[in-house]
Order: sequence, then C-alpha cells, then structure tokens
Amino acid sequence: MIPSKSEIKRPGSLIATRGRQTRHLLLSELVLSSSGRSVMEDRGGVVGNVAFVVDGATQVEDGAFVPSLSEGTWIAELIESELLNRCFPIYYGSLIELLQYLATRVRDELLRLDYPLDRTPPLASLGIARISDSSIDLALLGDVSIVTKREGGSVERFVDSRFLNNELVAIARRGSTLEDDQTVLQGIVQRRKKYIEGRDGPVVLSSNPQAVSGCITVSCDATSGMRIILASDGFMRLCDVYHELTVAELASAVDSNGLNTLMNRLRQREERAKLTHENSRLVKASDDAVALSVTVT
Repeated sequence: MIPSKSEIKRPGSLIATRGRQTRHLLLSELVLSSSGRSVMEDRGGVVGNVAFVVDGATQVEDGAFVPSLSEGTWIAELIESELLNRCFPIYYGSLIELLQYLATRVRDELLRLDYPLDRTPPLASLGIARISDSSIDLALLGDVSIVTKREGGSVERFVDSRFLNNELVAIARRGSTLEDDQTVLQGIVQRRKKYIEGRDGPVVLSSNPQAVSGCITVSCDATSGMRIILASDGFMRLCDVYHELTVAELASAVDSNGLNTLMNRLRQREERAKLTHENSRLVKASDDAVALSVTVT
C-alpha cells in the first residue's frame, strides 16, 4: 500500500514565494471539539494566504506503528506541521504539487518508521483555501466541506458528494441489516484502500502521491467581505446527518452566532440522539469536529 520512492518524482520547489499580496484571509474563528475520546484527530489553521482543515481518519485496525496516540492524530499533526512550514509567509505554487508533497512526506515518514507494507496506512481528509489577488483557489480531498458566502448572500458548498453518498449508504445498510461490527469495519478498510489508491473516483491524502491529482479543485473570484467556512464531516453532521440546518442557514448562523455556538448545538443534538438511540445506525455516535471561518479583506 505504500509506494516506493522510485515510483514518483519528488515535487519541484514548493517554497512559498514572497510577493505583494493585496487581498488577505482574516481568521474570524476556529473551533475544534473532541468526540470524547482521549485523542483529537482534527486540525485547522491559517498560515499566510492559506486556510486549511485536516480530518485524520480514525484507526480501525489493531496495532501501534506510529509515535502517536492514534494514526489519525499522527497524520493530522504531520500535515498541519508541513502546511505551516511550506505555506509561510505566502504560497503561490500549485495546490496539486503541494498535495503531492504532503503525500510524499507521509510516505517517507512511514517508510522511515518501518510501517508494515501490507497494512492500510494512515489517511486523512484535507480542505485548503488559498487566496491570491483576484481569486480563491480550493482543493478538497476526502469528505471535508468548504462553504463560501458572498456579501450579497449567495452561498455555495464544495464537497465530494461521492464520499457523502458512500457514508449515507453505509448508514442505511447498517440501520436496515444490523451488520455486525466486524463486517462494518471490513467494509471501511476496503473503501479506504480504494480511496488511497485513487480507484473508483474519490481520493484521500495518504502515502500515495500519484492519487492526489484526483482531488476536487475549484477557482472562484475573490470579493471583499466574502466568508469562507472550512469544516470536517464531523461538524457538517449538523446538515448531513441531523438536518438541523441547511447549508445556507449554517452560513448565516456563522455570521450571526459564530462557530462555537454551532458546535455546542451539534454536541447537544448528539446527546439527544443517544437518548433516543437515533444514532445507533452510525459507525461513530460522535465524531471529532473542526471548523474555521475566514473573511476576505
């Protein structure tokens, strides 16, 4: 599962180039919330002209092969560290090359750690928003979401709907057939292998630099006052699983009440779902969640 170093050339120079930046991303709020476990596998931040969220996938196979509390924490911390270093002070390079670099770093670190080659390597979802003078460039791997809201009220959500559909199908199957936990976990492992290899469309960030070019990329005009929300699937359960809000309502609620209020609302909704056994169909009754909001200035 881990490509050898000879299978892909290391990306070219990824030094964040200095230049005159007339538009900026102003961090409004960043919230992270653990699902209640002893580990936190989500990260987020803003560095230079780049905002990002990372959602490390929860480990489902036994064994400890990385120097961290969990494989999801390990890969989230590695990606966060590399982004903070590579994108400072300003990054104008190719986002695809940046993703390839990150996957190369994951691969090289796993090889250094003698990570078992026959084991599914750590993987993560990643969302990036990068501003230049006239445009916002987005890149999405996995099931993170990026929501844009312009001053006129226009709201757009960017997400790989194939991941969302896969999750909803898995939830429905678990609810209707009451699959045992082992069967559920086997299905998760098989889907993850496909995502890492880039088969069947959806891709994640892991140890395969060749696959990340299949990510979703979007470029749109950067307008002053534009709000951009980056969020993990754990946070977007408010819309996708519990249907507490539409995406447009969520974007408006961020403006009026902030992300922390919404995070509290999510956790309260999960607690109600536990009492009614509504979330018994979910693989995880509660998930780590991260969301950040930036404004174009």
